[in-house]
Amino acid sequence: MRTLSSTMKASVLLAGMLLAGTVAAFGQQQINLTAAPTTTTLPDGSVLPMWGYFCGTAVAGSTAKCAATNPGSTGTWSPVVITVPSGQGLTINLTNSLSFTPTGSTTANVIPTSIVIVGQVGGGLGSARTSTASPDHSEKQGCATWFIADPNTPPGTPCTTNTLGALPPAQGPRVQSMATEVMPGPFAPLKWTGLNHRT
Repeated sequence: MRTLSSTMKASVLLAGMLLAGTVAAFGQQQINLTAAPTTTTLPDGSVLPMWGYFCGTAVAGSTAKCAATNPGSTGTWSPVVITVPSGQGLTINLTNSLSFTPTGSTTANVIPTSIVIVGQVGGGLGSARTSTASPDHSEKQGCATWFIADPNTPPGTPCTTNTLGALPPAQGPRVQSMATEVMPGPFAPLKWTGLNHRT
């Protein structure tokens, strides 16, 4: 009886695992992703500060995969590749670690980030576009964009008028993000459903 009991327990355990796998296969797949500062070394040996996305720990029960494009990039940045089983949706749990305190300042400089996946609709794409005011360029250049257009206005002239009597056109707000922005702090789930899968 001991052998039969052990076999039955193993069968029940296996059936339970198969059921859990079936539930996960039809659900929304998840990965953890972090936007974080890093550096890259240029061909001339210069080290350049930058930021990028890094794969996080795997989400239990999810069959989606996140991996660096360059497997030898441990400790440095590499673009990531996210693989989702066909017919599945995707949730990216995005953690934003882009918060910097400039030298000599006590105030952190926080940088929002968002994700757009080319060819896919989701993650707040189209419904959460944000914009920011265009910076003031009136004292940054001469009034004429091309000096040949008004050779009598010397470079660096404040843009109150120029010899042609015209001002540069006002600049409208600039698009900052095409999708939901995530601020530094706890992760935010960004969802894509009905993915257009490629073969």
